[in-house]
Amino acid sequence: MIRTVRAYRLPMVLKKTIAERATSSIAIRENTGISEALVSNYIHGKNIPSAYNLLLLADYLGVSTDYLLTGEEREDEIWRKHSWYCEQVVKGFKDSDI
Repeated sequence: MIRTVRAYRLPMVLKKTIAERATSSIAIRENTGISEALVSNYIHGKNIPSAYNLLLLADYLGVSTDYLLTGEEREDEIWRKHSWYCEQVVKGFKDSDI
């Protein structure tokens, strides 16, 4: 049996963040490569993003992955280091020839 995390709020937070940034699933696709259908499925809770897609979404929307998943930001030192690492991973994928 799969257990869900009570704090998982990605559908609601993603929808809210997209609206606040005045962006669209088309712009997300153009900037991240994540299809419009997949973004829609994330918003409606039909799919859970992979770790990589979560990083891409967070980077594009200018928020942390923690924020997308829970609706809350973390401000401790460990989180800042983790955030920096995630940014480097996303940057590396964007700069690579994959």
